Amino acid sequence: MNEEELEKPLLDPRVSKVLSYLHGHISFYVSTYKENGILDHDSFMRFCRDFGIFPELCSRPMLHQIFYTMAYSNSRIIEGDHRSSFCKSPSKQGSRELRTPTSRERRNAVQSKEYIEEDQLVNALGLCALKSYALENDSDPVDKIIHLVEKISQSRGVNKIKRMSGNTRYFRGGG
Repeated sequence: MNEEELEKPLLDPRVSKVLSYLHGHISFYVSTYKENGILDHDSFMRFCRDFGIFPELCSRPMLHQIFYTMAYSNSRIIEGDHRSSFCKSPSKQGSRELRTPTSRERRNAVQSKEYIEEDQLVNALGLCALKSYALENDSDPVDKIIHLVEKISQSRGVNKIKRMSGNTRYFRGGG
C-alpha cells in the first residue's frame, strides 16, 4: 500500500476536522515521546502501547505498515527537497513556521530516515482507527476516530504522562 492509498480516507473534510481535534487533544502527550522533535519507530510503538492502540485496536504489522509508509515520505522529502516542512520551529508569536533544516539535522535524518512528525502521528492514529479490527462494526469514519479519542483519553498513557509531569490532581467541575 502506497502513501496516497493509505492517506486517501483522511481527505474527507469531516475526518480532517476530527483529526484536528485529536491533534490538539494529544499534543501535550506526544511531546513526552518525541526526541529532537520527531518520533522514531520505538517511540511510536511505545505511544501506541501506552495509549491503548496496540494491541487493542491495531496489530503490530498494521502499525509497522502505517509507520514506515509515513516515514518513507520523509526520506523522499529530505533526499529531494531540503526546504521541507520537517523542521518546524516556534516563532515569537507562538505559532509554528517552516524553516530550512540545518545540515546536521538533514544528515541525522538521512541516516535514520525512520521517523514521523507529530502531524504524521495524528494521521497514523486516524488510519489506525479507520483500519482497526476492533472498530469494524462502526461504519462511519468519524465515529471510529471519535472512539479512538475516547480510548486515548481513558488509557493508562494519560495517567503515566500526568504522573511524570507532576500533575496528579484531577479537576472536577461543579460546585
